[in-house]
Amino acid sequence: MINDPRQVLLPVDGSESSKRAMSWYMANIFRPSDVIHLYHICEPSYAANNFSLTTLGQSKTNEINAMLQEHIELSNTLSHDFLSRLESRGVSGDFTLTVGTKPGEMIVSQARDLNADLIVMGSRGRYGGAGKVPSVPLTKRMMLSALPFARDSENRW
Repeated sequence: MINDPRQVLLPVDGSESSKRAMSWYMANIFRPSDVIHLYHICEPSYAANNFSLTTLGQSKTNEINAMLQEHIELSNTLSHDFLSRLESRGVSGDFTLTVGTKPGEMIVSQARDLNADLIVMGSRGRYGGAGKVPSVPLTKRMMLSALPFARDSENRW
């Protein structure tokens, strides 16, 4: 049982809290048989949604393309950073990028799809504010899921 591989979902972003959560996981509950899934949710650019695609001028198209390129670069940076952290400890994992506006629902959905045994995540999202990790709706959604959930409200990680 202790050697059975666990499916571990690690939602990540560029925050220090996210990095601390991964370090805490590696130091405290990591098992060599764990299968690690890094998961990043990129929120769509709301500026891009404010334009009608049929009336876009070239300048607006360039602006939207620049925003998309910025999201791609951030995702590549996150993927490299977190996968490098795993590799430096001799551990492998995979990185999944998705786009969405409801992180709580998406994390729970991904955990179900992976048949995750646990989720380890930071206590604050990169951008802070309403709707970000771990907002009240996210915390409630996580607590109502069938997965083990613990929240470190003291941010001791």
